[in-house]
Amino acid sequence: MRIERTTVPGGVVTDDGGGGVHGVLHQILTRAGARFGVLTGDDGSRQLFVYEVGGADTDVPGHIIALDADEADRLADILHSRPLTDRLLSLERRVDELIGERGR
Repeated sequence: MRIERTTVPGGVVTDDGGGGVHGVLHQILTRAGARFGVLTGDDGSRQLFVYEVGGADTDVPGHIIALDADEADRLADILHSRPLTDRLLSLERRVDELIGERGR
């Protein structure tokens, strides 16, 4: 996955057709070639930009989804993988199980 971070000076069109959002735009390209963006406005707003694959204008999103702060938090929780410490603990337990099975 490739992520590009860009500071937006205020000319990005919002989901209601307006303009003037100032903030940070993260554009993401997945290994499969899908492209989307996350615009975080200085005012705390969050918008998802979904780009059409092979569309005529690759810089214009096909869909813009505005998220309230709580919606953005819930989506982040859904997408977040387990913390590294939890994964290490799980591996340690599995190694202990394997060592115990071998010793029998």
